[in-house]
Amino acid sequence: MTTAATLLAWGWHQELPDGSTQPLWISGLLTALAAAAGTVSAAKKHGDSDTTRLAFAAGGTLALLGIAAWTPIWSLRALLWLVGTAAVYAVCAPLWRGDRRLEREQRHERVMAETDGRTQIALAVVEGQTRVAEKVWEHRTEVARVEGITKSVEALVAANEARETRAVAPGDELNVAALLLAAGHQAPIELTAAEREETGR
Repeated sequence: MTTAATLLAWGWHQELPDGSTQPLWISGLLTALAAAAGTVSAAKKHGDSDTTRLAFAAGGTLALLGIAAWTPIWSLRALLWLVGTAAVYAVCAPLWRGDRRLEREQRHERVMAETDGRTQIALAVVEGQTRVAEKVWEHRTEVARVEGITKSVEALVAANEARETRAVAPGDELNVAALLLAAGHQAPIELTAAEREETGR
């Protein structure tokens, strides 16, 4: 930007009549306006420091360009271009670094937010699967309990029916093995005294 502005100032100098002070008063007026804008920004209660710096830097650059357009000395023009470039870089470099830092921070925040979101989703999935597994286990336990109760009731009903229909021999109403056989279930085999004695040997 400063190179293009300096070249335009040099071209402007070539179009000026000898002894003309037009670049000085034009650049002086623009410099005064930029300095006034910087002063207003600095004086405001909620003024922006970046705006203030840019306004004063613009005023200084305009002053250098006015002198570069006015002077016929090439070495002075080159020196003014160098000073203007250094001044613009000194003002803009912190802004560029701040923008990059802000961009990195925002990128880091996005990555952290995405990571947190994925973690929350994974935790929700695990929690949901755990609840489903618990409900399935409760259902199976309840089914097994109901089946056990049903079988017990069926056995009692069959034993009662066997007692009522006299499928159990008289005197065996309190014999568990006889009741189970009458209900259609397999009864444990009772060993005689001799068989128990033989098994004990």
